Amino acid sequence: MEGKSNRPASQLNQLVQAFSLADHNNDEQELIAIIQLLESYKWDVDDLSLFLKLEHHYCIEPTDRNRVEDLFKEVMAGRPDPNLTDNEKMERVIAMANSPLVAYDYNQMKAIVENLSLNDVML
Repeated sequence: MEGKSNRPASQLNQLVQAFSLADHNNDEQELIAIIQLLESYKWDVDDLSLFLKLEHHYCIEPTDRNRVEDLFKEVMAGRPDPNLTDNEKMERVIAMANSPLVAYDYNQMKAIVENLSLNDVML
């Protein structure tokens, strides 16, 4: 992502850190990539899931992949940016765990988010 840090901001950063600490097998970079993809797709889980399905279902050549990405970017450019809270964004990260194309565990991610939410309430 051009001009952006590789790490998500605020509570999403805490989520990435907690995810990394929860299990040494957890790939923090994959979670960061999913968050960045969600940002690119304006936090629309259905659109991102569709793109991932297309990408993984078909043997898409790099030039075709670029065309598909460009088409999605055009569609996304016409949509307003959603005004989501960090909690809503974290819920969408959890929702992505339901996809078989994402390699993190839904139950573990949900537990991490719930734990982070409880810690925020206690502060």
